[in-house]
Amino acid sequence: MSIKRTLTLRSHQSIARTGLVALVFLVGLIVPSVASSDGFVFNALSFRDASFGEVIRQLSAESGTNFVISDGARNKKVTASIKSVGVENALNTLCKLAGLSYRKDSGSGIYRVMTKVEYDEDIAAYPNHEMRVFPLRHYNVTSAAYAIKSLF
Repeated sequence: MSIKRTLTLRSHQSIARTGLVALVFLVGLIVPSVASSDGFVFNALSFRDASFGEVIRQLSAESGTNFVISDGARNKKVTASIKSVGVENALNTLCKLAGLSYRKDSGSGIYRVMTKVEYDEDIAAYPNHEMRVFPLRHYNVTSAAYAIKSLF
């Protein structure tokens, strides 16, 4: 009886361990990485009533990433404190706070930060981007996210 109980206990532990490993693996696939495409992660960023020009200067100095900022966006003020984020996630968050937009030049990798009006004009001036809409029916959200991510 004791041997049977020990074998049953060990098999349950093995199943639990296998399930835990599978769970950790799946979470690693589903949870997006905080690192940017080049792998740089800001440990901590803190700004208090800083002009966006100063913010961009600090982002560039710490990450080595190239930014261009328009005159209209340069004097926007932002207050934020964020930790453990990649370059694009940090820029996206800060732009949203300041009411700004940005585009990344696919050829050079330079981020261009501008006001929303300038962004709309930029889109109209450079209409060479292709936009396609694909209706999805009965889709798996995770599968759709991976499919879209693989396009870029």
